[in-house]
Amino acid sequence: MLEKAKRFLQISIGSTIGVYLGHSFWQWRDYQAHPDLYAMGGAPWYTSLLTGAVFTALLAAAEAAALYIVNRKLAKRRANETKGDKHP
Repeated sequence: MLEKAKRFLQISIGSTIGVYLGHSFWQWRDYQAHPDLYAMGGAPWYTSLLTGAVFTALLAAAEAAALYIVNRKLAKRRANETKGDKHP
């Protein structure tokens, strides 16, 4: 079960970062194609990229912390199995 959780968290971290990079690339391309639309706004065009970067960093950090916990539990379980102890 922990192996599945580990794999899920790895995929989740990669997906989080990939979605942010894809969205950032799309926003940059849209800005290149339609700079006048972004000039009408009060904030610079990259403001949503910065807020997205903060959100992505927080989410990826939470996922990485969960992955760290799962990895530690797996390491303990493997250490107990090599000693001959049975894990309940």
